[in-house]
Amino acid sequence: MRHARLIFLSAALALFLANATIARAGEWILTLHDGIDVTLNVPGVANAPAVLMLHGFGSQKNEIGDMYAREAKALADKGIASLRISFRGFGKSDGDTGGTTIDQMVGDALAAGHYLAGLSGIDSHRLGILGFSLGGGVTLIATAKEPDLFKSRVTWSSVGDFVADFKGGLGQKAFDKAEADGIVGLDLGWRTIGLKKGFFDSLKSYSIKDAVPQFKGAYLAIAGGKDFSAAYADD
Repeated sequence: MRHARLIFLSAALALFLANATIARAGEWILTLHDGIDVTLNVPGVANAPAVLMLHGFGSQKNEIGDMYAREAKALADKGIASLRISFRGFGKSDGDTGGTTIDQMVGDALAAGHYLAGLSGIDSHRLGILGFSLGGGVTLIATAKEPDLFKSRVTWSSVGDFVADFKGGLGQKAFDKAEADGIVGLDLGWRTIGLKKGFFDSLKSYSIKDAVPQFKGAYLAIAGGKDFSAAYADD
């Protein structure tokens, strides 16, 4: 009971601090419900538009080379607030990395989106969402599930088909081992990670192609010519 009370008080304090500081420019590290670690950047202007940032596979809220941290500063300089999150199990967020699923990531994204929309000083009618790599796929599913929450979305080097792209990146053997053993260990080059069968099963639960047209807001897809996601640019 004492632990639950401390979690509630921490969440309440985070919400109070975010609302108390939203009127002035700055950056705050907060913890949302379910232990989601986030960084809130605000430009210090009234009714600011805002962007939710979703990182890619095996990464964390600042993204590779701190590109999301740099993006947040660039947005703030333009009068745009931002909230970048580490999905549960990644970065400093609570949770089991191996137990992550697409369903959980979509849930984290929508929870963070509603949190951002509810902050005083943020214009909830001018919310955007940005997803990099796997975060791009999560962005497309999240905006299909709740198409009225965000007014614009951007995908950056996004996956276009969860199963096909992960088989292309990890190989069929990873899928087979997860199916046979319940878990597979992977060396991503910059870190090692263990993924359970539930993650691979969740890849089959969503069709990105079907999700894309369910959102009617503005949509920008960024893909380099040698980027694997360029294969989906004309779809």
